[in-house]
Amino acid sequence: MFYFFSNETAVDLLQTVGVEAVISGDSLQETKLLAEIGEQARVPVISLNSPTSLSLRKYSHLIQATHDSFSEAKGITA
Repeated sequence: MFYFFSNETAVDLLQTVGVEAVISGDSLQETKLLAEIGEQARVPVISLNSPTSLSLRKYSHLIQATHDSFSEAKGITA
């Protein structure tokens, strides 16, 4: 079951419940949305599968645990 909240409601929920971290979705859009909410709530967001993007660098609470494409390509060509 999915619930849709406004950013303010999501931030309030994260702070009220005492969430320590959020694991982001698979898409870039989901990661951006959760990173924005994480910034407002001051909660770390861990991205495991979203693509690397320069637009995500502005989020100080976002941790990208994905492999970057360049390093992956280097390993394949070696």
